[in-house]
Amino acid sequence: MTKRRCLAFVGALTSAAAIHCSSEPQKFETKDESVPDAEPPPVAPFVDASVEQDASAPLPDVDCADENKKIYVLSGNDKVIYRFDPIALTFTSLGRPACATRSGMYSMAVDRRGFAWVEYQDGRLFKVNTADMSCADSGFRRDAYGFGLFGMGFAKNDGDTGGGVNAGETLWVVGAALARLDTTTLDLSIVGKGGLGRSELSGTGVGTLYAFMSGAGGRVAQLDKTTGETQKFFVTGVENLGAWAFAAWGGDFWLFTSPPQVSGTETSTVTKYSPTTGESTVLMEDVGLLIVGAGVSTCAPTEPPH
Repeated sequence: MTKRRCLAFVGALTSAAAIHCSSEPQKFETKDESVPDAEPPPVAPFVDASVEQDASAPLPDVDCADENKKIYVLSGNDKVIYRFDPIALTFTSLGRPACATRSGMYSMAVDRRGFAWVEYQDGRLFKVNTADMSCADSGFRRDAYGFGLFGMGFAKNDGDTGGGVNAGETLWVVGAALARLDTTTLDLSIVGKGGLGRSELSGTGVGTLYAFMSGAGGRVAQLDKTTGETQKFFVTGVENLGAWAFAAWGGDFWLFTSPPQVSGTETSTVTKYSPTTGESTVLMEDVGLLIVGAGVSTCAPTEPPH
């Protein structure tokens, strides 16, 4: 555990942002000792999914299961998908996807039925069943579009107020430009110009789409899905990024960031930014994972929990 560090506000765009450290202690949960460990336990609060879930737990092919209302993250150091609980501040290890590639993970989005769409650094996009980590190659190849590596996230379609399995959502990707990726036909449709730099996307169940950019100030942009233009900026003050991931959950922005790798042992910090107050709060430091991607479905809450 490193010394708690607070980041100072840097610059201003449309509003000021302040960062402070949480005074609340981190919460830790222990594993069931009756379950043998293949590896030493990690240094952050973790839960074993085999202990947490029972045989009656719903499979991912269920619209908006309770498990699918949390945040999923990719760990670059062990190539495992974890489910993050923003209330308990715990990570649940779901396992390593059985995808036919040796490349590193790059980005992830999660759909309403609990399937993780994982992009690897070799440009391939896989569909992962989060219940058993089985993996299918989607067939999408970014090189066919000259698009490069991209950040991605699902957002609910505008005007769609229905629930259930027919609720419409779109997979958005941002790289050379903002685009829609049809998960059935794998067609890529450009809707806006570039200019966001290296970014990660996160959408919501009310149709909003955000991009967390890696440049100065740790800016988050709310995007117009018809033009790709920025509608509003939020300045989180979280910068000097080596690896980063992002999710919009409960009306807040959840930032998973680490500094550039120097010793090779750097791990991620979890920061919550409130668009309402303009404050960033460091909730967890050095969580023991190098988080390189995050995904949240459009089932997730869009208002702070009560």
